[in-house]
Amino acid sequence: MVVQDSTRAAAWRLGGEIALGRPEFLEFAHDWTGEAIRHLPEDPVITAQRAEALLLRQEIDSARPLWEKACNGSRPPRALAAFILCSAAGAGKVPPTQSTAEEAATSQAFIEWYQRLISAGANQTVVRLNARVDSFRESLPTAARLLESALSIAEQPAA
Repeated sequence: MVVQDSTRAAAWRLGGEIALGRPEFLEFAHDWTGEAIRHLPEDPVITAQRAEALLLRQEIDSARPLWEKACNGSRPPRALAAFILCSAAGAGKVPPTQSTAEEAATSQAFIEWYQRLISAGANQTVVRLNARVDSFRESLPTAARLLESALSIAEQPAA
């Protein structure tokens, strides 16, 4: 379908959704979303899919501006969490959350991203986040507390 009409957003979106749904398809997702964004650079779903593929492949510096673009305006928690994650793991300034409700929803999404990174084998990014909890503590205190608690438990010797 995309071969016949490369501007069919629905086909590109579906392909991205399928590819991003399975960790073993991450390489394909990277290639697919790269082509999709080349054909439809302003499509918000395709932008988020491309950012996700880049994030899971630990291409933080490339993912960050796409997540920033996905946050523009409405700041959905999943996109904002990914933007904060990329900022904390990279060299960017971590944006603040704007309300208690936004912080709670974004912290939950941040932890979900953290778990996805572990599942994707993105160890370098996970280690970097573990070392930089202070960089996102002000924006996401709930996520920072949860992560520190998990790290503290993981550091305890087995009984």
